[in-house]
Amino acid sequence: MIDWNVVSFAGSQKVWFLVGVLLIFSELLNRKLTWKSLIAPLVLVSEGIAQLLKLVFKVPRPCSLIASCPTSYAFPSGHTTVAFAVATFIAIKGRNRLIGVTLLLYAVLVSASRIFLGYHTVYDVLGGFALGTFLGFLATKFCKIVGSKTTKRNFPIKISGC
Repeated sequence: MIDWNVVSFAGSQKVWFLVGVLLIFSELLNRKLTWKSLIAPLVLVSEGIAQLLKLVFKVPRPCSLIASCPTSYAFPSGHTTVAFAVATFIAIKGRNRLIGVTLLLYAVLVSASRIFLGYHTVYDVLGGFALGTFLGFLATKFCKIVGSKTTKRNFPIKISGC
């Protein structure tokens, strides 16, 4: 039996951000930043855009009458947005396709957890999926720009692998 609370927490913005920060520290120790160093900023941007859109659309959560229900608006799902942004980015940039596919499937599980826990409707999650996938693709384009224009001369650490 799946514990949807655990799946939801493990796919939360806080966990993805922590993973991204740890990757940055790991890469700084080696004095070489790669595309992985863009994961933490991608989490922040994805979450920020999702929160702004929640304020624009102001869709109430389906669980609004339950005491444990989050107080923010529902559309788009922030968990889903971040999970798909990161999973899409890693699936495209990473060398190991199995990891990419696994993360995409995990993003689907995180999305399902938000529905099963009653925090979102299917539409909230579909909005998060669309937004997150778009932001993941956009991050790969940004990575190419940063990777091609960053040199040792104007930036102390080159971002490679973009």
